[in-house]
Amino acid sequence: MPDEINYTKGSVTIKYRFSNTKRRYTGPGPLAGFIGALAEIGFELTTTGSCFYEASCFPSAEHVNGKSVDTSYKLDVNQDQKIINAMAKFHFNERFIGINPYFYKLSNAVNKDALHNTHLHSGDFDFNCITEIEN
Repeated sequence: MPDEINYTKGSVTIKYRFSNTKRRYTGPGPLAGFIGALAEIGFELTTTGSCFYEASCFPSAEHVNGKSVDTSYKLDVNQDQKIINAMAKFHFNERFIGINPYFYKLSNAVNKDALHNTHLHSGDFDFNCITEIEN
């Protein structure tokens, strides 16, 4: 993953930055899905990454080969819901959120657990959505 993307043209904004992570690698499919979701939401996200250079993700097992991306919450129901919906639209079949009372205001997440009180996990990227373009 590039260290950051900071792109704005017309009404399209694609912007993210890393925070406190060395997991700065992901697969090309999930990266494309993540960039699509960023374009959909139109505001900056902070990510805590995907996987390490060699495709491992210790201690998590959900990020192997860069199939998942974690992002920090905005702690604004409208913005967080927009992120969850965009990740679903761009083929992340898992959206794991936390369990404190704030998260009961959000929908379209497939799992809720305390591990995700600090970040949204978007994973299980659907690689079947990718098609090759022939010349």
